[in-house]
Amino acid sequence: MKIGFATVAWLMVFTVVGCVPSNLNGSGSSREASEALRLAKENVRNGYYDVALDYALASIRLDTSGFETYSNVLAFCNDLALSQDNVAFEVASAIHARLEAMIPFLSVNKIAGARKSYELSRPTFELPAIVRVGSPSEDVQPIETLALPSSNSDTGLPQLQTLKHHVSQIAESDAPAETKALALDNVRYRLTMLEAELCLRSKLEESATIWSDLATTGTQINELESLVMSELYKTVQADFLNWKSSADDLVKRSENVDNDSVLKVSAELKQTIELGEQRHRDIFTYANASIASAKSDLSLCAHSIERLQRAREWLYNQQALRRVVAIVGSQYATIEKLRDMAKIDEPRLMPYVAKRFEEEWNKLFEECSEDQKILAVRYRVFGKFSD
Repeated sequence: MKIGFATVAWLMVFTVVGCVPSNLNGSGSSREASEALRLAKENVRNGYYDVALDYALASIRLDTSGFETYSNVLAFCNDLALSQDNVAFEVASAIHARLEAMIPFLSVNKIAGARKSYELSRPTFELPAIVRVGSPSEDVQPIETLALPSSNSDTGLPQLQTLKHHVSQIAESDAPAETKALALDNVRYRLTMLEAELCLRSKLEESATIWSDLATTGTQINELESLVMSELYKTVQADFLNWKSSADDLVKRSENVDNDSVLKVSAELKQTIELGEQRHRDIFTYANASIASAKSDLSLCAHSIERLQRAREWLYNQQALRRVVAIVGSQYATIEKLRDMAKIDEPRLMPYVAKRFEEEWNKLFEECSEDQKILAVRYRVFGKFSD
């Protein structure tokens, strides 16, 4: 695994200035770190992003090996990055980059989980501006703690409202399908995290409508993903159709190929089969996502690969038969003829060719002495490796 530049840089800072994890030398505390993070959130609400950045970094410094601090700062970064403000996103990115340096200082039993959560959060900070910035009709509330709405509230969770806005934003965006797919992955992850956190809250019976809203948002994401997948599949489908056209032409050429071109055409068939198998794997992903055209293309691809394989096997059998006839009619010693015949790959032979091979082999075999017969058996057992 590559170590991030931010991790290396901050480890160097810890070494040069003599800093050690704060809760190991007693100079800081998780309480102070929590207070610093609270002040960071407060400054975000007031629009003082530079000051918020200072407080967030101070929170990291004050409790460098605290897993709770790590988790809280990571959640703060994620929520801030999904706001409708480019400046906020840049601040969140700066905090996120430095947060990675905390991982090696956490308790040993927390490091793996911390690394996993950090890697899961990366897509948030890779979203292009086109799917991060929109024109919301009203300010999106900063996400601090997950608070259930009161019974007389008709706005629902502010976090869910933010996600809904992002779904609409992605749907209306002119961004490339690849970018939309990345954005949807991120929104789905955020929705899953929101559902998981809600499960840990009490009095859920008072917020039954929230679960309905979550389900509706999930359905919208599914429908949008289907549209994006269909758009993405156009490129895959174009590649497949080009390959299929080439494959069909190659099969026709293989039906009337002269002896001098057999090896060349066989090599082309092998390469085309390998490329077809790659196309089949590409299509399978979309067929599995219930893209109708992908399902039919998957069947066509498999059929084309089968035709190529049959053509390649026929060319091999055609060449093998010619080789048997040439060997039998040659002036070589009988044992040398058997050695050359043994190099033919018998499992690939079709019934008629296999029968002809066996007949000619038996005739030559009977002409050999006992010692030569033993040697001939060895040649046949080892096949092309008999030399």
